[in-house]
Amino acid sequence: MAEQEDSGFPILGCLIFAGAAVVLLGALLVVGRILGPRAVKRQRAARVESMFDSAKGRSSAYVFMEAGVIKKLSEDEESVEELVELNLSSIDFHGVDMTPASKLSKLKTIHAYDCTDIEDLLSALQGSTSLEELSFDSMLLSDEGIQLLATFPNLKKVYFTYIADKKRVDQLRATIPNVVVEVEETD
Repeated sequence: MAEQEDSGFPILGCLIFAGAAVVLLGALLVVGRILGPRAVKRQRAARVESMFDSAKGRSSAYVFMEAGVIKKLSEDEESVEELVELNLSSIDFHGVDMTPASKLSKLKTIHAYDCTDIEDLLSALQGSTSLEELSFDSMLLSDEGIQLLATFPNLKKVYFTYIADKKRVDQLRATIPNVVVEVEETD
């Protein structure tokens, strides 16, 4: 009989341990949900600050994944005076207010690689007299984006590494007839 009493105790201990583990896991999930977004925001802010610090006051800036860096450059007097070239990579401009970018009045060249909704940036820069060259790699412009190119009065060259088809190239050349249009590849 003593054996039967002992065999019940390990089962009860396992049940208590499993229950405590479930409660602890639940508490960790709740804490993770609360602190997770804050941690992501802190990391993003630190990335933006780091990229801004390395680009601040330079004539050429490389911005990877963070549209916020462009906004910070636009708000920095030294950068507004010095920045003539932007190299952008993998930035999603969707829903980001790029209005401050219009302050980048000396910007001559933009190279963009794999950016989403770059039309939002082009719209903010609309009418810029300093822009002379734009290049787009691994991305397409919407009809609106192509129309925005015509708003840059001193634009001299537009370069695409890929455009969906010859009709788009023809549309681009018809929209900006006085601009050199280079296309590396079409279907």
